[in-house]
Amino acid sequence: MKEIAVSCGRGGAGRKSIAAGGNAVPTECDAHDADLHTVLKPPIRSCENFLYCRGVAVREKDCARCGACLDGCQSGAVIFEVREAVR
Repeated sequence: MKEIAVSCGRGGAGRKSIAAGGNAVPTECDAHDADLHTVLKPPIRSCENFLYCRGVAVREKDCARCGACLDGCQSGAVIFEVREAVR
């Protein structure tokens, strides 16, 4: 069996056209605009959540601890917790 994984850069350019013969496993990995099912209409065998992170870090000196980042994150990936300093 041969396996080929296709990945492209930034979205919005319509680069989802792929020709496949034989057995194919379509996989949608777009976090915000998943639409592969509208083109291929494949049977869904499983659906799982996945964790996506670009390695974002908080700059402590710039953080006002206001929690505004919670409302700004569209995917709900921000967890805001206040921790007491250990002495």
